[in-house]
Amino acid sequence: GGAGAMPSASTLVYVPDAANEWAPAEVLGQTAAGLRIQRFLPSGAVAGPPEDLPASTPTLLQNISEGAAAQEGEPDMTALGQLHEAAILYNLRKRHATLHPYTYVGEIVIAVNPYCWLPLYTDELRAAYAKAGARQRGGGRDASAEEALPPHVYATSVAAYERMAGLEDYSPQSILVSGESGAGKTETTKILMAHMAAIATAHESSAGTEHATILAIIEANPLLESFGNARTLRNDNSSRFGKFVQLQFGFPTQGFDMQRKARAPLLGALSRTYLLEKTRILSQQPGERNYHIFYQMLGGLKMEKMKEYNIRRLAKFKNSSAYQYLRNDSPGVIEGRTDEEAFARTRNALEIIGVHDEEQQRMWQLLAAVLVLGEVTFEPRLDQGEAEGGKQAVVISKKPFHDESPLSVTETVGALLGVEVPALGKAMCERTVSTRGETFTVPLDESSASGCRDALAKALYTSLFDWLVRRINTAIGAEDPSGTRAGRWVGILDIFGFEHFKVNSYEQLMINFANEKLQQKFTADVFSAIQTEYADEGITWQQVDYQDNADLLQLIEGRMGIIDFMNEEVMRGTGTDDAFVSKIQAQQFPDTILGFRKGHHQGQFTIHHYAGPVTYQASGFLAKHKDALFPDLKAMLQASSHPLVHTLFASPMVSTGSAGAVVSSAPRRRGRRDSALSAATVGTQFKQSLAELMETLATTESNYIRCIKPNSFKLPAHASPSGGGAPTPPPQAVAGGGPEGSQDPFAMVMVAEQLRCAGVVEAVRVARAAYPNRLPHKTFVERFRHLVPASLVIAGEGGLRDVCARLLGHFALKDPEEQQNGRTRVYFRGGVLERLEGLRADNQAQSARVLQRRIRGFIARSKYVRRLSSAQRIQAMVRGWLAVQLLARCVGAAIIIQTLARALVARRVCEARRREHRAMVIEAGV
Repeated sequence: GGAGAMPSASTLVYVPDAANEWAPAEVLGQTAAGLRIQRFLPSGAVAGPPEDLPASTPTLLQNISEGAAAQEGEPDMTALGQLHEAAILYNLRKRHATLHPYTYVGEIVIAVNPYCWLPLYTDELRAAYAKAGARQRGGGRDASAEEALPPHVYATSVAAYERMAGLEDYSPQSILVSGESGAGKTETTKILMAHMAAIATAHESSAGTEHATILAIIEANPLLESFGNARTLRNDNSSRFGKFVQLQFGFPTQGFDMQRKARAPLLGALSRTYLLEKTRILSQQPGERNYHIFYQMLGGLKMEKMKEYNIRRLAKFKNSSAYQYLRNDSPGVIEGRTDEEAFARTRNALEIIGVHDEEQQRMWQLLAAVLVLGEVTFEPRLDQGEAEGGKQAVVISKKPFHDESPLSVTETVGALLGVEVPALGKAMCERTVSTRGETFTVPLDESSASGCRDALAKALYTSLFDWLVRRINTAIGAEDPSGTRAGRWVGILDIFGFEHFKVNSYEQLMINFANEKLQQKFTADVFSAIQTEYADEGITWQQVDYQDNADLLQLIEGRMGIIDFMNEEVMRGTGTDDAFVSKIQAQQFPDTILGFRKGHHQGQFTIHHYAGPVTYQASGFLAKHKDALFPDLKAMLQASSHPLVHTLFASPMVSTGSAGAVVSSAPRRRGRRDSALSAATVGTQFKQSLAELMETLATTESNYIRCIKPNSFKLPAHASPSGGGAPTPPPQAVAGGGPEGSQDPFAMVMVAEQLRCAGVVEAVRVARAAYPNRLPHKTFVERFRHLVPASLVIAGEGGLRDVCARLLGHFALKDPEEQQNGRTRVYFRGGVLERLEGLRADNQAQSARVLQRRIRGFIARSKYVRRLSSAQRIQAMVRGWLAVQLLARCVGAAIIIQTLARALVARRVCEARRREHRAMVIEAGV
């Protein structure tokens, strides 16, 4: 690209473009200041008149595709000679337009949502990929061209299963599925799980217990979706938490199919959850909803239960609300199911995991209590007491919950939670403070009391969510996940992608922290894969330094880092968000990872993540970091007569995280203990959970799936035959307007941003840091054979590799290390292939000039011959005409002469006769 030689005339390149990120262009020639180019639209149409680009403008070479790849794109992009952001972007565009949602980048699967139903998930296809096995991994490089199947997530699930189930050579597997909200992570996870379950039971005769286990595993997904998913502006069924599912398998046995593959029975599954979005419990943006379970319960509970719980049904009109915590709570249809139908499925799933009717009723009571808590209001105390800071102290209002209710709001909450109403009022309006030898109560003002109420609602819901995850693990987990029975496993990580909004808060910091940890592993895995490739190809190379994000992770999680300073401010009791920002600013971290805006933005800081800089608004950081219930509320809940509430809060509970975080529900290892307060903070616990997750992943062989949304309008890749919108497909599912219209099905700028956030672009950069360009031997020979004498292209015993060696020797590159001739490919350092392409372009231009000269000579000679022949024909015709004319004149003259001659003779005869007559007359007269 821009770092190499200037491209010569006729070279096809990509150039930066505001509307499409990169635009295809043709170099028309070089100018004194740079290049003169003709820019094109992604569709191939000319985009305006030629233009001049400065020499500093980066240019990237285009790939010249042949055959099916020219129309459909390359199924495995490692086959592209030029692999960079623009090449990836335009190859995916081709694949998307021709309804090929899956594309490989080596071992990585990129899944782009087509937004229309495709026949890609049939039993026949599942069986075909299972039969083909791990040879399909990475684009089927281990399979012949005839038997290679198209890219698919099935190839990933099969490869993971077979490598886990090996009789001798095996290792735990992990599949990391990532993408932004609505990109299809959850659906892809379900497809992977269902496929591995099908493979595990394909040849098993013991159908009873095993199939019951598989049914429970499959039904656990929609159950968690009911409690952890919600409708957002981007996705009707958006996961608002991350999860890591370990599918547990028994030791494998030799299969009885024709291929005799090892089969490991599926024994169970364990789930860990991360970062449940707690702010959604309290409020939602216009057009969004709270968690599905609230609407399912209100739409599906029988009327007598509604009356028993003293709650109301959903609002009858759109955009109306019966509850403060539920905005736009009109009934909805999610994935083809009404709230009532979804509730029936949720109840059935609860039955399958062993949560029967009595426990279910307790769950509905707790959820009803959360809803009614949102209706709690406060009024000034009659004794005019003052709260902290001199503000007016408050007590709970005793207004009725609704017109048909004999109970007040607090009485309803107390009855549902099994707590005394006075204790509830006291716990929400007062705070107990303990000092050395003294305990006293502090009245709360309206703002603090409201915060206390909301904290209680969040604690109830997130504790219920954690309890549900534990119940699912108990029901479907193998007996001994670390012992002999479940000795093999495959982990599937479904976690949120990198986030960058106009306003970024604590939640985005934690999410991006997780993505930085995963990106570190991703980059290391990609680098390891390229090392293996170079070794297999037999080429020598030196260690290449690549940008590691260890310094950035140290900034967030290290000693004297962001989490440490938040812990310090929380432990002070009087700490503030501004003081926290001042402390990290005083550490003078390098500008390359941390920056601060000058002027009036004191509460902001910018972290330079791998996907780009993100500015965080620190307001509210400490409250979300601490996010703890007051001891009064904890004591009240621990004394509850409600069996489920008592269970949730009786023992030291797992912290319920922040307004936007629930830490892992899996047990933690014990390590060096911080102070009790700092260890209980959301950031500290999430850091520990993340460290455990990374330790677990480090023991596995990782597989990566990156889900991409091609547009934000759910536009299908082709027009729907019915004329209406196409339904969302089973696999994937953001984006802005398109480059050639405000609603392009493939929004280039948006997809490019997602590729960066997914780490694909950085991974490609790392993978090709040493040799950014490579060509298969056959392609290299066919492409450059015309630059060398024909004798060099004759294949000998060494085959194409020897031919390539002779070609490279003929080109006489200055530095032998600029290229490496591998076993199947030729590798080039940056700028080398561009120079060869320049020579090829010059050769083509020279050949074109010779061809043009010869063609022009042929045309001129042909014209001369045609003109000469025409002239001769014209001359003959003219001569003939002249001869005819001459003959006609001669004939005419002869006739005239004859006429004159005859007239003369006649006159003479006549004169003679006259003389004779006169003579006779005279004679007679005489």
